[in-house]
Amino acid sequence: IKPYAKCSDKESSDEYNGLLLSPNMDKLFEHGLISIDDEGKIMLSSKLDITIINNMKLSEIKKINVHEKNKIYLNYHRTNKFVK
Repeated sequence: IKPYAKCSDKESSDEYNGLLLSPNMDKLFEHGLISIDDEGKIMLSSKLDITIINNMKLSEIKKINVHEKNKIYLNYHRTNKFVK
């Protein structure tokens, strides 16, 4: 979640600094077009094309399992990567 180059030594090897996503979801996440709130709900960027939202059925995803320890890294992503 938090890029390796921005991590402390501890963060770079923290198992909670990562999410298992499909390749398409990972690419959207990496480019800040989606993020995940602390409850596991997908956040969609206003820059994300409606065709992609519909084709990937992003609005139908109810929740992604988020561990309490993922939240610090997800907050980093929402603050530094997510394009509102």
